[in-house]
Amino acid sequence: YHTNSSGTNPVLAATTGEGGSVTWSLSDANIDLARGGSGLWIDEATSSSAPFGGIRCYNDILNGDNLENITNVPPGITNVYCIAYNVQQTELTIAKSVAAGTTFGAVNDTITYNYSLTNTGNVTLAGQFTITDSMIATFNCGAANATLAPGPTPLTCSEPYTITQTDVTAGQVTNSATGYGYFGSTQVTSNTVQVTVNAKPALTITADNKSRIFGAADPAFTWTLSDPSVILDTDPVCTSTAIGSSPVSPPTYPITCTGGTAAGYTI
Repeated sequence: YHTNSSGTNPVLAATTGEGGSVTWSLSDANIDLARGGSGLWIDEATSSSAPFGGIRCYNDILNGDNLENITNVPPGITNVYCIAYNVQQTELTIAKSVAAGTTFGAVNDTITYNYSLTNTGNVTLAGQFTITDSMIATFNCGAANATLAPGPTPLTCSEPYTITQTDVTAGQVTNSATGYGYFGSTQVTSNTVQVTVNAKPALTITADNKSRIFGAADPAFTWTLSDPSVILDTDPVCTSTAIGSSPVSPPTYPITCTGGTAAGYTI
């Protein structure tokens, strides 16, 4: 607070913190100012990310500014309050996800990431909204003139990512994302979120050994799965280089299986 309306001669500088308050005992000289006609001036200084819409002190009017005057306080009143109204708070929250069950199995597979930006503050934010993803770099989310009002309705967007050999070798891909918007000319930065997508587990199909009599047809080929509990969506096709007239020497011929699929597995 100050001793004049010019905001000079500061008497006290104190920080309330978010949702906080400050209690201060006035000197006799300042009490005289508050009880007199010239008054004691209160100047609210705020950060650019949370400016006040206005304050009201004792008998001063709520006029939308941040400089108020305490005057003519009767002797019987020993406490005077200043209350901040319509405190503007900027806050942007990002969420990131992939579709349930998303995995990858090979180089050039594609993962689609879904992003949502929610205004969890109390002032409207504006674009261009952008998202910086550690694996995708920075991209726009929404139109250049998009706005985002406070409340649960988010701004949503999606972006693909192409799997590399490094991801396949690692068996997973983990990346983080941060969102950005604007309140006026001030950039607002969201929290940072992280998502991990795992590679599909490997499923091995091994042809079973078979035998036959010389001159007979090949037997039906079967196979064994490395995880017997898995049900194949499509069966492999197994063949052998052996034919009915193949000689008994050499006594063995390879059985080769190709194809076969199982949801969520790399064969």
